[in-house]
Amino acid sequence: MATNFQHGLRSYGIPVIPGMMTGKVWGDTYFVDGTNGSDSHSGKGPDAAKATIQAALNACTTGKGDRVFVRDGAYAETLTMSKNGVMLIGQSISGVVVTGATDATDTLVISGNECTVANMGFRGYDTGSDLSLIKVTGDGARIENCDFSGGEYQIENSSGDYCYVVGCHFITPSDVTDGACIIMEDANECKILFCSFFIDTATEGIIHHDADNLEVGWCNAVGDDDTGASASAFVLINGADGTSELMVHDCNVTLFGALIAENSTAVAAHGYGTSDLATTATVDSIEVPVVYHGNNANGCTLFFDSTGL
Repeated sequence: MATNFQHGLRSYGIPVIPGMMTGKVWGDTYFVDGTNGSDSHSGKGPDAAKATIQAALNACTTGKGDRVFVRDGAYAETLTMSKNGVMLIGQSISGVVVTGATDATDTLVISGNECTVANMGFRGYDTGSDLSLIKVTGDGARIENCDFSGGEYQIENSSGDYCYVVGCHFITPSDVTDGACIIMEDANECKILFCSFFIDTATEGIIHHDADNLEVGWCNAVGDDDTGASASAFVLINGADGTSELMVHDCNVTLFGALIAENSTAVAAHGYGTSDLATTATVDSIEVPVVYHGNNANGCTLFFDSTGL
């Protein structure tokens, strides 16, 4: 059902408040309805909705704060958000499911700056896909209240600074050898907050790869599967510059092989002499104030800066 608001915007039952999320209220609004829409439509109202998400994204103008509202349905599309300041918002986290259209391309690439994706579900194209469900290269991306399952990297931030991942849910990536729920690579000043992880095989939750100032807070993570095997590290430090100013705090982490771990490359680069920071109270000058019992690390708090080590 379309909902009318005094300021003229209508949505598929999605609350629309002036200034919501990013404070941008001056852009145009486009609608997507995979069942009843048509890409020949203007997209300017629910009754004139476009059929595909990409068509609506293409109609947006960069920098205006345009919004794209997506009605519940399955969308087998590979998407690109290349225009700055666009907001892509689903009707419901369980109802809007983006599966990708091929196993040769990342499902959604965010190359524009200050873009937002919210209230949607993302699934791998197939169980063998070695691609990212969301790949971020633009700065200032916000990924909020989304659900992920499958894929090699569920969110791969390869260069986007100031990326916030908030209130999202992650289920085991398809590639349990090299994959991870989130990788922050060469991406600075990023945050992963209020997220939940369920990883039932030996893979990482988060990979911190040559990035500065990553905060992970108020997250819950479970790494057990029905065989009793634990997942790998909740946060894996990778690369020669992978530990610059990492903060992990107020998280409940259970049945992982390690709360914080380093691969061999990072160990050699940093000279810590251990592959598991979470089992030692102090590693060089790095303090790890965490009560760590077996595969449980409840209420963890960890902060360190590798500068000068």
